[in-house]
Amino acid sequence: MSAFTDKLVEACKAEHKRFTKPNGKQGKETEEGDGVSPNCSKIVGEYWKKININHLEGKTKDANGKRPPWSAAFISFVVRKAGAGDTFKYAQAHQTYIRQALLAAEDGVAGTAYVARRTTGRGPQLGDLLAKGRESAKNFTYDKALAKARKTKANEQGYSSHCDVVTKVDRAAKTVTTIGGNLGDTVMEKVWKTDANGKLLPYKEKNSAGVVTEFPWIAVLECRI
Repeated sequence: MSAFTDKLVEACKAEHKRFTKPNGKQGKETEEGDGVSPNCSKIVGEYWKKININHLEGKTKDANGKRPPWSAAFISFVVRKAGAGDTFKYAQAHQTYIRQALLAAEDGVAGTAYVARRTTGRGPQLGDLLAKGRESAKNFTYDKALAKARKTKANEQGYSSHCDVVTKVDRAAKTVTTIGGNLGDTVMEKVWKTDANGKLLPYKEKNSAGVVTEFPWIAVLECRI
């Protein structure tokens, strides 16, 4: 733990609380609040503003009638709030700062907030980011993501991805808890399984047909500030 990771975990928990209604349920991104429940749409707008995108809120739709995903804006918001300064690639795509962390690990780049570690080599710690692929990149491993990082430019979206912040590590229960944004249209806690040594196990997802599939993680992004 460091002063930065303390502040990061605190920031994540605070945002989770901001989305929580008086009845204990999480508010949704499109909800504007009623004076008692949170104005979640406006809160999402705050996340976008931290990466200099000022026209979006949680209820905003793009030209295709879809609401832009804000999970990377959430990560950028809490990392900036915790004090990462210019050591982090704040962006609307997770791939941008995953790339930064991968190249920091492989090329020995100093001065970055995070450095990518293989899940076989590092068990998640408080303040780390858990990185995984999405959509057509669901099966991305460390090596596949690294290959993409070598080919794409610094701010180019090379593949769909997602990250959450580790906010609790329970070695006895063999779990880690994360908080992330744009999960079920809200800020949500999730619990992931580890082995007896604290290393992440592949995660499982169930599709609409009830079929459970196992997927790899890209990396644990180790916090080094």
